[in-house]
Amino acid sequence: MAVEIDRRGSALWITLNRPERHNMYDVDMADAMLTALYGTAGAQAVVITGKGGVFCAGSAFDQLEEAPPAPPRELLATSARLVEAIRGCPQPVLAAVDGLVAGGGNELVVACDFALATRRSSFGRMRSARACGLLAAQVGERRAKEMAMLGRRYSAQQALEMGLINEVVPDGELGVAVGRWLTEIHGLSPRLLETAKSEFHAERATL
Repeated sequence: MAVEIDRRGSALWITLNRPERHNMYDVDMADAMLTALYGTAGAQAVVITGKGGVFCAGSAFDQLEEAPPAPPRELLATSARLVEAIRGCPQPVLAAVDGLVAGGGNELVVACDFALATRRSSFGRMRSARACGLLAAQVGERRAKEMAMLGRRYSAQQALEMGLINEVVPDGELGVAVGRWLTEIHGLSPRLLETAKSEFHAERATL
């Protein structure tokens, strides 16, 4: 399956499994993620990750030299819905990053509430105008423009220093680090977490 959905304890895991395409997602994969994000009842947290040493190199639209499998407008609209679904999810959503992140993959990281990355991970250009405002809120407008316009790549340590991610972990220890974060989240009141998350997003919407 291109997107694997499974419950591990109290967490819902969404795993991109298209390593031969660097986990780039198309409309069908985005729809599968949306279905999972709309069905999180009973979970205390959501984890988004990727297989094959790549988190996500973006959407199919990010590869302009290739014709996307769906009209660009449909794919862009679906990507925007995906960002909104992550932000609107009642539970905390954590990005577990190992490897390459680019394009729409950055959108997923920016939309998540928390993000952990291995040392070997790297972050590239942000393409979506929908997520650029969120990126600016996290790293500052000048850094956000730098990421969106110049196409530079950033190491996991640089991403941490910019405020794009919460923690850098040694290669091979991402699962342990995610487990540690989930344990902390699971020890807190789900209602408190949902309220805090909604208040952050309500405040952001008024800016």
